[in-house]
Amino acid sequence: MTIQIHEHDVNYLTNRTKEMRLTDNAERLAELIKRSEVIKEEITDLKEIVLSDLPEDFEEHTVSIALDTMLVIKTPQKYDWDKERLAEIVGASEIDEYKDVVTNSLSIAKRDFDSATAEARAVLSDALTIKRGTTTFKVVNTDG
Repeated sequence: MTIQIHEHDVNYLTNRTKEMRLTDNAERLAELIKRSEVIKEEITDLKEIVLSDLPEDFEEHTVSIALDTMLVIKTPQKYDWDKERLAEIVGASEIDEYKDVVTNSLSIAKRDFDSATAEARAVLSDALTIKRGTTTFKVVNTDG
């Protein structure tokens, strides 16, 4: 890898002491960090605004934002299990299927819940709250 040093860089390096360069570069770095924190806050706020305007379903949404650019927003489902309620269901039941689906940590994997019988899902869903999982945002260039 070859690094090119321009004349102004040479002058900068030779006309400034190490301490002066350190102060200059630390100052520039501090300013960039401050700006990046402001940008991060703005991104967080805009994500919340975009989420509030989306339908509350759990799927992928695509928003065209320019001729060749889209924002892809994915919102997965998150299964939140009431551990106390699951313990009651499993403890009071003679049905082995409940015990096969519910883990020792009183949770149920989505795939296990989805593959359970309709009757088991109906009973177990009493302990289930479906929430939004962690939403992802991705800018996609559609040109080429």
